[in-house]
Amino acid sequence: MGSIDGVYATTSAWRDGLEVVNVLFDPQEVKYETLLNKARQFKCASKVFAHTKSQLNIAKEIVGSKAVMASDSQNPRLAKSSDQKYYLANSPLRILPMCDLQVTKINAAIGLRQPFESLLSPRQTELLKKILAKQNADKGSLRSFTTPIDDNQLGAYAAKLADALAQ
Repeated sequence: MGSIDGVYATTSAWRDGLEVVNVLFDPQEVKYETLLNKARQFKCASKVFAHTKSQLNIAKEIVGSKAVMASDSQNPRLAKSSDQKYYLANSPLRILPMCDLQVTKINAAIGLRQPFESLLSPRQTELLKKILAKQNADKGSLRSFTTPIDDNQLGAYAAKLADALAQ
């Protein structure tokens, strides 16, 4: 879902015994109907939890009885951190300092085996080359590095990474 223009973040969770993906999107850029149709295409619409009556009506038109109203009393339980952004977590790209939007888009691109290079800045592209070179020279040297979840920590993280790459 993160590959869709207008989707800004995805979060894996568990709700009613099902693995679910919460999708943060801009309705000015992508219609709810488009998200539902993509979810069906990706075979991940076994149940749709709508958050408004309008969404529920649209979901019922598209997925029928698989659409239900999400209950505020049944907050989803977040999937463990190692399951969030699974494809990115298993790639050297996890080390790059990236904002949440990039993390979402690049994780989706890797999972769909699509090019991700256009999602990186020139500085990130150069940094990735250094990361790959460092890992080739010493596989375990950057093991503890993973881009922070909080965008406010990116500056400090980038400085720490630069120090590690300079050694």
